[in-house]
Amino acid sequence: RLAHPRRRGSSSMLQLNPKHHRSPRLGERLAPYQQSPDASRDRFLVTPEPPLHPGPPPPGRPPKQETLTVPLLDVEPAILEAAPDMWSLPQIAIYSHYACVGMVNGLLSQTLLPYCLYVVHGQPNTCATVSTFVNLPWGFKLAYGMLSDAVPICGLHRKPYMVLGWGMLWGGALLLAVLPTLTLPLASTIFLCMTVSYLLADCAADAVLVALSMREAAEARGSLISTAYLIRHSVNVLANGVVAFCYNGPPSGGSFSWGLTTQQLMWIIVAFVGVLMGASLPFLHEAPPGKQLSFRRRCKQLLRLLQQAPVWRLIVALVSITTLSLVTNQAQINANAQWFHIEPLQLGLSACFQSLMMAVGMWAFKRYLLQASWRLTYAGGILGTQLFSLLYLLTIFVPLFKNGWWYVFTQVDMSLAYALTSAIGIVVIPEITVPGFEGVIYGAVTTYTNQAMNVANAINNLLLAVWPSNTNNDELKACALGRARLSASEAGASCEEVQWNMAWLTLLATATACLSLLFLPLMPSQKEEVRRLAELPRSRAAGWAMLALLAFLVIFGTTLAVLPIFPQTACLEIAGGKGC
Repeated sequence: RLAHPRRRGSSSMLQLNPKHHRSPRLGERLAPYQQSPDASRDRFLVTPEPPLHPGPPPPGRPPKQETLTVPLLDVEPAILEAAPDMWSLPQIAIYSHYACVGMVNGLLSQTLLPYCLYVVHGQPNTCATVSTFVNLPWGFKLAYGMLSDAVPICGLHRKPYMVLGWGMLWGGALLLAVLPTLTLPLASTIFLCMTVSYLLADCAADAVLVALSMREAAEARGSLISTAYLIRHSVNVLANGVVAFCYNGPPSGGSFSWGLTTQQLMWIIVAFVGVLMGASLPFLHEAPPGKQLSFRRRCKQLLRLLQQAPVWRLIVALVSITTLSLVTNQAQINANAQWFHIEPLQLGLSACFQSLMMAVGMWAFKRYLLQASWRLTYAGGILGTQLFSLLYLLTIFVPLFKNGWWYVFTQVDMSLAYALTSAIGIVVIPEITVPGFEGVIYGAVTTYTNQAMNVANAINNLLLAVWPSNTNNDELKACALGRARLSASEAGASCEEVQWNMAWLTLLATATACLSLLFLPLMPSQKEEVRRLAELPRSRAAGWAMLALLAFLVIFGTTLAVLPIFPQTACLEIAGGKGC
């Protein structure tokens, strides 16, 4: 190996060695013992970083690759390193983590809806947005991923963040469990802080899972991620079942003679997380990290990754399809409460069955559709979801279908179709992941999709104001069943007017959702197309456009998700209110 001087300040600069009685000549090959200790060590351990603005390559030499490339794992795990047994003691904490996410997310997302509908009697935009508000931190997973990738704690990047995140959530659940009274803004804010806490752990676990998935064989890649999310949705079924049967009493406006309060439900989180993570997390194995990049360097590499054709096309496709396909009739939540008093039991069972269908959908995707065309699978999921959403027209016009159990049936079938589309957004991530950047890349893609969900919710609230009766609980009662029904003079609108306003909103939402099919050509059809797209040149404009898109999604989606929660701003028309 030829010894050569490096730039000033480098610890590996060739130094004069006292073992020699002469200075080394340029180009002379030296044995390791002839070099200084620093130069000898750096010769094996230090790889020089490429300059930020490299000049043209020397004549006769091929140009060096400047950017990160999408890894095309054509080699088998036997050559890399086989993925470990996820059920072994050093790895079981990862699957335990996803089980806890299913339990916590189910309880935090579903508890406040009955409370909003029947305890504080919130307006349609407030009750429809409360779950989105609690889940706002999901739209900032890029920051979590960058933090866990770039800032190690005690020399480790993943395990300490999982310990810290679950520890803070456990403390928050314990605090909420001992509070004597709650209001909707206070409960929503504490739930938001708890979500911030467990997402700190979730992003670290996601990075571990993506790194392990990259070591799977090409034909099976995505199996580990599918299994983890299958566990998450399965436990989510249990959480929603708890809400359905234990949160259906007088404290939440339910039909049972007994029921738990919101504070008492938090003891379930305290016990579940304390036992499951407390027993498995201490044994989690994490290998020490290799060479570390600075935060500035990571940001530059992330920008270069966003310039890659497979990455920016995937982001544009996911954001467009997610934003449009999730546009729905947001007024039906309060309409169901006013028309036939849908019970917390039915709301909980609906969420329970939806989670079950999500788990079934994940299993079906893993079993039958892992190699199928992503575009066709997406198209089938979108069309199936919208077909079942149109069944709500029967609830609007036919009294027989003003029934909570009919609503549960339509929502369950809709979730099975939606599961097929959500699975693709998960299993595609290992195909564009660069080793050492697992957390930030997974966080970036999920940040785009989660913020797109917030924008979809904002669009739903804006559509509420198109027909005023859809935002007024009193006017909705003009079509209520039994004694709850108000006359046209009492309600301020006739039942026929309310029905047609609700129908037009349903049709408009369905038509808007079907527009998402126009963006399917941007979605890679399968892993092979990702490889082909990776050969295309980078686009600097696309990279900056992706950053601008992220800024817009964060500002617009987050702002319009917060406004409907607080009474002072919930009345604004931009938040879906009637006007202040």
